[in-house]
Parts: sequence; C-alpha cells; structure tokens
Amino acid sequence: MGEAFDKTARAMGLAYPGGAEIEKYASLGDKSAVKMPLAKVEGRELDFSFSGVKTHVINYINKLTQKNGGLSEADKRDIAASFTENIILSCVSRIKRALALTGHDKLVCAGGVLANAHIRAALKNLCEDLNISLYIPDKKYCGDNAAMIAAQAYHEYNAGNTGGLSQNASAACELLYNYMRV
Repeated sequence: MGEAFDKTARAMGLAYPGGAEIEKYASLGDKSAVKMPLAKVEGRELDFSFSGVKTHVINYINKLTQKNGGLSEADKRDIAASFTENIILSCVSRIKRALALTGHDKLVCAGGVLANAHIRAALKNLCEDLNISLYIPDKKYCGDNAAMIAAQAYHEYNAGNTGGLSQNASAACELLYNYMRV
C-alpha cells in the first residue's frame, strides 16, 4: 500500500516519501472530486490490489497535464484526498468483512501507511462502530516495513541466523485465508 502512495505522489510531482506528502495535500482537498475504482481482486473478497488505482491516477494526471499544462495545487489536493479516501474505503470494507467472517473483537494493524492520520482515524471509527479493540503503534513506530525487515535481517545475519538456499518466499501466501479456516 505504501508503494501506491509513493507512486501516486511521484506522479503528482510531490516529494518522497509520498505518504507524508499525500497526507498533507489530502487534508486540504475534496475527497469526492476524482472518481476512482476500488482496489480489489475479483473472486477474492478480502484481497486488494492497488495497480488499477495507481493506473487510474496516472491516467487522470496525464489528461489534466495535457489539458492544462500541469497540475494546479487544487488538483493535487483533490487527487490526494480522493486517492486517500479510495484507500480507506478499499481497506475498511475488507477489514470489516474479515472481522465479520472471523468473529474477532480485536484489530491489530502495523506498517508505514499507518502513520497516515486519515487512515488511523478511519480505522478508529470502524472499531468504535463495531465495538472492537484497535491496536496501532504510535505514529513514530510506523516506519517503512522494508527498512524494518532489512534492519532485522542485518541483526539476524550477524547473529548467524541464516536460511538455506532451498527456501522460497511467496508474495501470494494464503496466510489470512489459512488463519480464518482455523
């Protein structure tokens, strides 16, 4: 999800990392200004993919740029607000469904995107509406996941904890679905 924020920010000409910039602009924009497709994967009600959303934003920006010669500050605010709202709607709907399917009364969230005040507020509202507990680290601990993994890998390697070359990683692992079947 953070990658979607970074690519959207880059397409808008904003500074890196994109999440913080998108958050600032989103606070000042109209979240209903730009219609976007929800991030979803057909046939997988709990999964989401942001590739269609990113493509939509890039195409929208290209059209505005061709028409107007660039993006105005108002355009950037509205794109950021609409993009953020899209992320929130995409995620909250799936989280709500997962909670209904599992019956859990706690939601634990982590990662760099949770530094975003809009997302944090939406998750807080969801949990209040459902009367469930929400656990999110303080904003200062919501760093980049890749950096956190790399830092941990550094310490594991130095401690002699390594894996064999026959190990394989899978980006399409069925963790949530397997967990839900338990």
